[in-house]
Amino acid sequence: MNSFKLSMTLALAGVLLSGCYKFTKPPFFQGELVRMEDTAFGRVIRDHVRSMPDSGDTRVLRDDILSNPRVYRVSEEFLILQKQSAVDASWELVVMTRNRHHIMFCLLLEHETVEIPDGAALRRPQGDPRNPALMASGPPEAVKQLALNLSLTAPKACMALPIADPSKPGETL
Repeated sequence: MNSFKLSMTLALAGVLLSGCYKFTKPPFFQGELVRMEDTAFGRVIRDHVRSMPDSGDTRVLRDDILSNPRVYRVSEEFLILQKQSAVDASWELVVMTRNRHHIMFCLLLEHETVEIPDGAALRRPQGDPRNPALMASGPPEAVKQLALNLSLTAPKACMALPIADPSKPGETL
């Protein structure tokens, strides 16, 4: 692997493994979540993820999706997966959306002008410089609204899974 590709892979992996926001508690209530396979878009995601190469770069995401997780449904083609961090007790969000030829799995990047609901707070924990994520906390409704505000308006770092050839309209992979 050339050095540019290695550095890009490491940079993207760092963002995708940590994201810029974590939550002290799950931002969405269990009763608001649906099984991913109970949504039409969730079934499309599952079918394409099954054919995704099982490599070190994709294994965690692939395993998460194939476990039929519960997701928050914003719209027909915009789902939010909340999952517990693999390194601590915090919660992270993965936004799933698509265009005509790719499904995107995205983590939220820092959004300095996001609207923070009354009662919600964002702080940068002291200590581990390798984990620069902002920690969100506050009353459940305020944290939920913050999670939605971020999911809808924050810049994102995404991994794209091809589902159609953009040079051949109407053709799927």
